[in-house]
Amino acid sequence: MLSQGFQLNDISYSVLLSSLCKMGRIGKALSLLHEMESIGLKPDLITYSILIHGLCKKLAEARTWLDTIKAHGLVPNAATYTTLMNALCEEGNICGMFEVLNEMEAGVVQPTNVTYTVIIKGLCKQKRLQEPLQLLKDMYDKGISPDEITYNTLIRYFCKAHDTRKAFQLHNEMLLHNL
Repeated sequence: MLSQGFQLNDISYSVLLSSLCKMGRIGKALSLLHEMESIGLKPDLITYSILIHGLCKKLAEARTWLDTIKAHGLVPNAATYTTLMNALCEEGNICGMFEVLNEMEAGVVQPTNVTYTVIIKGLCKQKRLQEPLQLLKDMYDKGISPDEITYNTLIRYFCKAHDTRKAFQLHNEMLLHNL
């Protein structure tokens, strides 16, 4: 594109970074980020969130990018935190997931229903089935509406645990909330 005389802007760079991350070419994505900065374009929250998403297979690096976001005066949003929490959940790192949640809440970023669903999934994967039920209650108490995915996650893991009574109870509760 550059050889054809096109000027790239921050959006163009973010799209390219996203594509490189999806292809697993993290090194090239980081080089492109440095190129972007060298020509005077400042990465924004979206740019850094793309990198965090791409780096989640390398959690230590992804975590440092969260610190980089803050160092640049940007405030991570719920999607940024939730992406990192989901990667920790997939790795089975429940303590790390809760550390990110605490950091998120300390930074006055409110968890979303997607954030809670990720936490519920992480706890369920560890066969800690009572804690997600409390989280479901906490969601309603905080005015955060669980969705079908939240309930289906719980139902799936209660079925895996051979607790069909609780699975059907959750199904009925889901219907009561018009889900």
